[in-house]
Amino acid sequence: MRTQVSHVLMIAVATLLTAVSPSNAQSEDPVFTVLSQSDSATAEISFSLSELEAFPQVTVLTENEFVDGMTAFSGPLARVVLKQTNDISAQEVKLIAANDYHIVVPVDDFRKYDVILATRQDGNLFSRRDKGPVWLIYPMSEHRELRDSTYNARLIWQLVRMEVLEN
Repeated sequence: MRTQVSHVLMIAVATLLTAVSPSNAQSEDPVFTVLSQSDSATAEISFSLSELEAFPQVTVLTENEFVDGMTAFSGPLARVVLKQTNDISAQEVKLIAANDYHIVVPVDDFRKYDVILATRQDGNLFSRRDKGPVWLIYPMSEHRELRDSTYNARLIWQLVRMEVLEN
């Protein structure tokens, strides 16, 4: 009888731990949204972390003023994610962080450079406390012209939203 009670108790504890631990449902919560508006239509697409990671992943090996030394960042290309809105004529986007910091970036940056929506640094997922869930990363080490305060200001972390601005 005691063994049966122990077995039932272990199952109950395991069930409880599963219920309170991070689940797939929580990992499927949206972490990044793209909004595109025009006079005729509005498209708002939200992506979970696993959906962002389902895009082809690009690794950018670069340095910037916020990391020590050469660092490998990986995530989908910003232009590929933006393309999901079918707003191919976009000229600028407003990037918004979780703390409401925002900056306007020309979409030409995404076309000219392999700018990524990084979800990982050196293979490790970003935590919300450490620049996550998404950090916009430019390949600064590959392009001398990107080593400038203008582009450093565009390295927005805790990125949660991209809004396509009307032309």
